[in-house]
Amino acid sequence: MDKWIPSNVNTGYTYGTEQVLYAVLGPSLSHELADLVRRSDKTSDDLRQLAERLEERVGRPPEQLFYMAITLGRLRHWLEAQHGSASTGDHYEEILRRVGWDAFKIFGGAFMDMYRRFGFDEQTLTLYMRTCVDQGMQFTWPPPAVAYERDRRD
Repeated sequence: MDKWIPSNVNTGYTYGTEQVLYAVLGPSLSHELADLVRRSDKTSDDLRQLAERLEERVGRPPEQLFYMAITLGRLRHWLEAQHGSASTGDHYEEILRRVGWDAFKIFGGAFMDMYRRFGFDEQTLTLYMRTCVDQGMQFTWPPPAVAYERDRRD
């Protein structure tokens, strides 16, 4: 199969990239990736800067992961509310109806794996979301009921 890469794309820094990578990779893989980029002599300045920002995220709350959880929760709520109701004929509504549950199901497993990389299981995640995230989206960290130790690399 051919692989395609977009041409003429600005690969410079975009806000939040390191936060998304941190959410997906978790702290250990984020640190390992940043270390590999730092030691490589074949990386671009953009990648080095991204790796530096990614390393700065390690040990902090995975904010993007919590934002993804809110979005996924809203999608699930909408899909459940729409189940069995008559369609309004809206094009976007129909797309969500058709692919929403499949997307939710497929992404759900990967999503929980992301949380596991931060030491959560379903029970500790539920406890954390109920007790440690306030209305202003401020996150208590490290999470209670999850085994964490202080990073000694600094």
